[in-house]
Amino acid sequence: MAEPVLLISSDPFLGASLEAVARGRVQVARLDLARRPVAWPAEPTATVVLDVAAGHGLFGITLASRYPGTHVTALDWASVLAVAEENARAAGVADRFRRLPGSAFEVNWGGPYDVVLLTNFLHHFDPPTCETIFRKAHAALSPGGRCVTVEFVPDENRVTPAPAATFTLVMLVTTKSGDVYTFSEYDRMARNAGFAQSEMLELTPAPLTTTALDLLQKRPGVYQLYKGADLVYVGSAAKTLPGRLSRHLQKIRGRRNVSIEEISFTCLYVDEDLTVLAPEERLIRLFQDEGSAPWNTNGFGNNDPGRRRDESLVLEKHFDALYPIALDWPCDTIEPGLHSAAALLAELKATLPFLLRYDSTAKAATEFAAATVEVPEEAMEAEQILELIAAELPDYQVTALPGYVIVYREARDYPSGRVIGAAY
Repeated sequence: MAEPVLLISSDPFLGASLEAVARGRVQVARLDLARRPVAWPAEPTATVVLDVAAGHGLFGITLASRYPGTHVTALDWASVLAVAEENARAAGVADRFRRLPGSAFEVNWGGPYDVVLLTNFLHHFDPPTCETIFRKAHAALSPGGRCVTVEFVPDENRVTPAPAATFTLVMLVTTKSGDVYTFSEYDRMARNAGFAQSEMLELTPAPLTTTALDLLQKRPGVYQLYKGADLVYVGSAAKTLPGRLSRHLQKIRGRRNVSIEEISFTCLYVDEDLTVLAPEERLIRLFQDEGSAPWNTNGFGNNDPGRRRDESLVLEKHFDALYPIALDWPCDTIEPGLHSAAALLAELKATLPFLLRYDSTAKAATEFAAATVEVPEEAMEAEQILELIAAELPDYQVTALPGYVIVYREARDYPSGRVIGAAY
């Protein structure tokens, strides 16, 4: 008969410097453990989960949402569980969500459970207390069950990585006996409590795809972007995470020297005023001190810089210089035939994965509408169509800057620009 197993997930970003506001205000947007065979029964049909110190309940609720056969029991104080139950109702899993109010140290956990979740909980206590919790988890698990915890886990030197190592100071100040523990310390505590083996997993970022973004709720939060294994950007979304990340997806798709397949992300929902909490600034400082997040200082997050910035020299380390726009982008939505310049410009502006800004005066609008452009074939490249437009608007200059394209009535040189087609 298989013995219960402890699985420890180490992910500094799941709490980072936001741990102090996590209870009820910061909610985890993703839970990769649900996708890992070692951490979850293969294609479970009737799995029973106990979520200890459930708080907002999102860990157990995420599992119930992903696996229709999963039933969750959430253990926490009654007032806290009222919030978790609201979240379960909003997620459509209230019929598979049960409340178990009380102290994790005093209430009977019941069981047997297939999975016991101990998320962001053990760091509040000293090792003997953690062993007590592990014993209760072991006793509540069915044979072969899993106990899963998400924690800050420093390296064995207790110095790296910095977020996990420095979190011990937070515990020193805010708890009676809390601490961060290395994997070997967790393994020892778990074995003392009867667990047969322990394994540490790192939560992996999700690919930056429309499929992944469709899984996110339309809520505010903070996020990180990775290029390969490297953290390159930390940002926040005051309105919705999927909306903000979708714009990044679109921007990166339209750049040279980088493939969207290289980009992945992690994120947290933050249900508080981001301007007050300022988590983005804290995270940027934290990771830039480690030499990460280079895109936070090279112009990646900028929107339209405005007319005054068109004349600026783009430095070689700027995002637009490293990853210039893909002017060979195929314009699949533009069909062969006659079009007004106004219609083509509007279609390009709406569909290109980079900024197209053009003269918006009434005079320009009239001239754009009067100019007729013949598109000879399907799926022409963006630069080819812009050349056709420039040929029919001799008084206007189409200029490709490293990060966007502009169309204005002018004839001038830009320090970082290149003229497309003809100018007068």
